[in-house]
Amino acid sequence: MNGRLLSGSLPPGMHSDSHACVAPTSSTKSIFLHTTVNEVSTPWGHILKSNSNGTYFRLSLENVNRNIGGFVDFQRFVRLDGIAMAIIVANPVEAALTGRKALQNA
Repeated sequence: MNGRLLSGSLPPGMHSDSHACVAPTSSTKSIFLHTTVNEVSTPWGHILKSNSNGTYFRLSLENVNRNIGGFVDFQRFVRLDGIAMAIIVANPVEAALTGRKALQNA
């Protein structure tokens, strides 16, 4: 990747200019990208995973928790390819209205 995302490389309905993005560390040939979909005081978003050269992204996990500082509750395990743990927002509709997230492991 050359530091910019093309709208055609993201899943339908997602545009790189309308989401805050954080790239959790990756040691594989794929890129994981957290795109924030709720910018209120209780942010969360979706994890996208790229193909091997980082040009196309697919939705991997929805409603992954994030804090105001940009830290994403998503962790890959060393030497366990394809295994990750995340904390998701179980009540995204309610949390968007009340600002109170119900969190659960995924």
